[in-house]
Amino acid sequence: MPPILGTLIPISKTSLENGKRLCVDLEKHARNHGFNAKSIIYVSPRPGPAVMQAIKDFHGDLLLLWTRDTQSDSIWISRDLYKHMIKHSTVPITILPVRRLSV
Repeated sequence: MPPILGTLIPISKTSLENGKRLCVDLEKHARNHGFNAKSIIYVSPRPGPAVMQAIKDFHGDLLLLWTRDTQSDSIWISRDLYKHMIKHSTVPITILPVRRLSV
């Protein structure tokens, strides 16, 4: 897997494209429900501080997080990220259950 420009984190092109598509879908879903939304992709070994920086950079006033829908190693990343966000967030957080979006 090639690293993303400016970082040493290896990530597959497919994963990046899937992430972009998901962000665009969720942004569209939020806008359809009256939110002023922006999709941003940060690739970082420390996702908690990266999310906090995105909130600051883009003047976020609400953070929506989704639970994982499968039991995998990534659930531990989600748990650690959520713990970090709850402890350090300067904006309200809403954690939503995973479900299919009708965009």
